[in-house]
Amino acid sequence: FTNNVLKPHHKNLLFRWQQFRDEDLWREPAQKIITNNEIGLKALFKKYTMRDQGFLTLNDCMTMICTDSVLSANPKMVRTAFAMSKQTVANEQDENMAKRYNELPFVEFCEFIGRLIESLFKESELEELPLDEKLEYILEDLLPLAGNTFVPNRTMVQ
Repeated sequence: FTNNVLKPHHKNLLFRWQQFRDEDLWREPAQKIITNNEIGLKALFKKYTMRDQGFLTLNDCMTMICTDSVLSANPKMVRTAFAMSKQTVANEQDENMAKRYNELPFVEFCEFIGRLIESLFKESELEELPLDEKLEYILEDLLPLAGNTFVPNRTMVQ
């Protein structure tokens, strides 16, 4: 049971949970794309945030990705990306604190986009592209939902 059920899933999900942050999301190329497009990402976040509450819900993300965008994401992909983007909540036994697991603040929204990309590109011919290149494809489709355009990384040639 341990070798055939627990370890394969543990390695694929739990180890990859932090590995994605360390090796992909927090690396300079992906961070530059996010920084260059921060205004557009914040506008997108704000568009889907109801009543200026400062966070998105799973339903907000479903509307953005499955209803309004041209992305071929399904609800399961959105739910998984949402859940994997959540940071640990301190004192989660407290009912008020536990509600935070249903709230996606901006920093977690940026991770949500990255994790959604992992699902969208899985088993495609572009799966091996680095995250920053995948971000380009997705942000070109998502940012116009809030009236913005994608800002690429600029490389200076001397």
